[in-house]
Parts: sequence; structure tokens; C-alpha cells
Amino acid sequence: MLFWLIFLPGVSLPSEEFQMLPFDVTEEILRVFLYDLPAFLLILLFAFRSRSPSIIGFMKPGIADVAISGVVLAMLTLVALGGDALSSLLDPAVEGSIVYPPDTLPTWIALLLGCIATGYLEETYFRAYLLTHLKELGVADVPAIATSVALFALCHIYEGPWGAFNAVLAGLVFSLAYRFRRSVHGPAWAHAAYNALVYASAI
Repeated sequence: MLFWLIFLPGVSLPSEEFQMLPFDVTEEILRVFLYDLPAFLLILLFAFRSRSPSIIGFMKPGIADVAISGVVLAMLTLVALGGDALSSLLDPAVEGSIVYPPDTLPTWIALLLGCIATGYLEETYFRAYLLTHLKELGVADVPAIATSVALFALCHIYEGPWGAFNAVLAGLVFSLAYRFRRSVHGPAWAHAAYNALVYASAI
């Protein structure tokens, strides 16, 4: 139900057209305050009304979270590079969207704010909330992680088949990282950093 409320309305199929997507600072700020934060608060509400207030994994961040975020970011980079190489080899005609990076300090700050908000929103739901809730329902680890990964990939289907494939691998990395420490911080930081690097790589 929570997935349907928060994520399903935004799921869209990929477009056939090659797109050049400019960064819009107003749109980014509005998305953070009108979508990311309300959705995040809704997840917190559901989590704290459940039997396990610790469902969120919001223990105090520590050095281990920094280390985990570094390892996860390195793995995500390898996944992205491998996916790009594989897609070029198997489907040379595939073209993705190009994102224009921000060009001023204020727009970079807005972008980083958006990346952090998205990282925490998605990791809190797909990993901390969903994996813990499924465990409470008696679902074993493998099907719980598979469910989390499948729903995460569904939210990225607009990026096309290779984007969804990348999301499957990334979702698996995020899920295993969350399972290792039961903290949302490391995966969320890596998620935010990876999203920011997508823009930085377009400079």
C-alpha cells in the first residue's frame, strides 16, 4: 500500500526519443519539499506506528557507515560502468538521456540537497522499511530482498531496460549493505553520492 501511495504514481515507461534534460533548480527544490520530504515523513509515520520503531535503522551514524558508503559507491560505479559496457556491446544503438549538470554554486547546492533527499527517501523505504516489514511478516531474506529489488527497479523503468537492469544490481548492493549493518545511513549516502556523480560526469 505504501509503495502504491508514494512510488507507483510516478512510475512511467521509457520514451523512445533521445532527450536532453536541463537541470531545473526550481523543479528540484519543489520536488524535495513537495514530494521527497512528505513521502519520507509518511514512511516514518507508518514505521513508528508499527511494532518496531527501530524499523527505520536510524541509529546514530558512525565510522562504519562512512566505510560502507564508500564500498557501496565503489560497487555502484563498477555496476554502472559494467552496464554501460554491456549495453554498448549488446545493443550499440541504445541511447540514454543526457543530463545537463548545474552551472552555478546555488544550483549545485540544490542538486546535492535533492540527491540527499532522494537517497534517504528511497533507502528508508526500499531497504529499511520494506525489508524489516517483510521480515516481521515472516518472509525469508532472499524473497524479501528480491521484492525490494524488483520494486526499486520498477521505479527506474523509465530509464529503459538497461536502466532497470542497473537498478536491479544497484538495489541488490543497497539491500546487502543495509542487511550488513541495519543502518540506512551508509546506503543513503552512497545513493546520494552516486546520483550526484551522474550529473558531475556530464560536465
